[in-house]
Amino acid sequence: MPTHAELIVNCLELVTEKSDDIAPGVYQRFFARYPEAEELFGIDPADLVKGNMIISLLQEIMWLSEGVMYSDNIKRWISDHKSYGVTLPMYPDMFTCLLETIEEVIGDDWTEPMDKAWKAQYDILINYIEFIYKPDGGKEPELPLIATNPRVQ
Repeated sequence: MPTHAELIVNCLELVTEKSDDIAPGVYQRFFARYPEAEELFGIDPADLVKGNMIISLLQEIMWLSEGVMYSDNIKRWISDHKSYGVTLPMYPDMFTCLLETIEEVIGDDWTEPMDKAWKAQYDILINYIEFIYKPDGGKEPELPLIATNPRVQ
């Protein structure tokens, strides 16, 4: 049985074979749910900011699938997004939009194990994001491994 990391890599390889850029599909879905979020991007005529955000999200998911979370990256990411007005419910919806887009692009090659691999990483990431958003002095969620040294993105 392939690992989550192997399934996600396989997924992303299929995506690159079938699509040049998934960001427009992801954001079309996201802005349909949150029309007010479109103005948070300011001027982004070539969708570079959106594309970079998808790349960063995919990288974090890859690291998670390998059992590593770069918590400083995620804390910085959340802090930046909060300052722009991003709300907690937007995160799981963004992840859903990403997953729906990937599933649509892959089409008949999408499998149940791929779905489970992606959702497992999302659950870990969402739990951590919720912890950051609602710091109540509680215990940090248990994760496979939390690395505090961010990788350069």
